[in-house]
Amino acid sequence: MVHLTARLALLFCIASQASALYFNRPDESTSASVTSASSSVSASASTSTSTSAPIPQSTTVSPLGSATDVFIEGGACRASWIPDKSGATTWKNMTIDLMTGSNLQMTKLGTVTSNIDGTNPNLTSFNYTCPQVTPNSAIYFLQYSHDGGKDPTWTTRFAIADQAGNVTPPPNANQPQGGSPAIPWGEGALVLNNTPTATPSSTAQASLITKSASATNTMNAQQSLANKFSSMLSNDRSNSYQSINAASDVRSNFVQSTFVLSTVLLFVFAL
Repeated sequence: MVHLTARLALLFCIASQASALYFNRPDESTSASVTSASSSVSASASTSTSTSAPIPQSTTVSPLGSATDVFIEGGACRASWIPDKSGATTWKNMTIDLMTGSNLQMTKLGTVTSNIDGTNPNLTSFNYTCPQVTPNSAIYFLQYSHDGGKDPTWTTRFAIADQAGNVTPPPNANQPQGGSPAIPWGEGALVLNNTPTATPSSTAQASLITKSASATNTMNAQQSLANKFSSMLSNDRSNSYQSINAASDVRSNFVQSTFVLSTVLLFVFAL
């Protein structure tokens, strides 16, 4: 009877250790959660690169200008507008940019001025030195916006002529999407090594057009973002491999324990 009790106690201890090894193994949902995290990172990366352009909203600042306006390179260019007289503070921080391109694919050439109070009834124009551009044609216009590009509104296209007053017809007779009446357009650019100088104005004081490095900054930002996501995905894969290796080790220990248990049982029942 004593021998039978001892045998049963020994069997109970061995079975308890084997069960502990089996039920304490890493749950396989760990690797699934890592995969899910990787998928969410990829999804967020995809979402961040597919943002839509903001839709222009109504505005109470009205740009002024005429399609017959012609300005001379190196001479005085003039931006004019009707201020916001509604009493709102929306246009307290107005920016004016020099633009080119089509109606649906606009290209910013530079900032004419910023930090302009578009609600000031006594401030209705800004003078700046016309930059040297190519081609000299009626394919340039101004964009008015506030607080980082919100609620953009535009002038009609005007010409910037060379110093002799010469202009060429716009390269395109109508917009890419067509329409009537036809709206001529073209893609202009600032001439390299062109550094416009300030023209004093009694209506406003601000910095003049400077060439934008936004394309380079955007490329650097995209590369940095790609490197960040690549590093995160690499870490997730490493954690997943570690979880799988840990599960393999536990299964190996369980097999060894089962083998030992079988050997002991055979030995006990042989007694």
